[in-house]
Order: sequence, then C-alpha cells, then structure tokens
Amino acid sequence: MTDNLQEEIENKIIDIIALEARGRLVAFKPEGLSTALVIEKKGDYKSKAIIFDIYSINESSGPSAEDEINRLLPGQKIVAKDNFYLLFVCFDIVSQDLKENFWIVPSLKLQGLKPDSGLSQFLVKRKEFVNFIMKAL
Repeated sequence: MTDNLQEEIENKIIDIIALEARGRLVAFKPEGLSTALVIEKKGDYKSKAIIFDIYSINESSGPSAEDEINRLLPGQKIVAKDNFYLLFVCFDIVSQDLKENFWIVPSLKLQGLKPDSGLSQFLVKRKEFVNFIMKAL
C-alpha cells in the first residue's frame, strides 16, 4: 500500500473518531513510531491509550475480507500488549471512503488465532467503532 493511501485511511479513521466521539477522544499519529494511531480520552492523560496498527484489505471480487486478513496475519511481527489492536479496514478507492465493516483484533488474541477460526468475532460496524473505543478505555 502506498504511503498516501495509508495516510488517507488514517485520516478517515481520525475523522470518524472526531465526529462520533464529539470531543471526548483524542486521536493522533505518533512520530517516529511504527504504530499508526493512538487514541486517548481527552483531558485524561493519566489513563491508558489504545494503539491501533491499521491495515487496508481488498474487498473486491477476489477472496473474502476474512481470507485476506488470514493471509496478512502470519507475516506480521506483532508484540502482544493489553491496549494494542490490529485494525483491518476496506477502503473504496472510487468513493474515497471506508466500507462499513472494521475488524478489530486484540494483539493478545493473535497467538491463539488460527486461520479460518472465525474472524467475525472481531467484526465491528463503522457506527459502533467509537463505542468500542470508549468501552476499551
């Protein structure tokens, strides 16, 4: 994925958080780190942050989104942490927007995750994304 496309996806996610959280959350891209996005409660800097590594998957006519996630996972070197998640999104290049489904996979669950083990348990609708973050914080 190109850097411009990755940045566009990250910006769309930040926009969703800003719109849906109504100022209760702060989302930013840390400089000098491989992590794509950090989210904290606004004004509560002593609380934990949620960290997302963001991956764009192709939901075109080929394999299903879950198949593509299963293909991506083995090649990733992930350090399991309590507040660290992998976020898989589908980006529509034509409409320049994110699709409806997000997969939020906790890094702690990756070790026990087997291919074809049902990634649907990590499926979150776009409208529920900010609620998931608020509950996790």
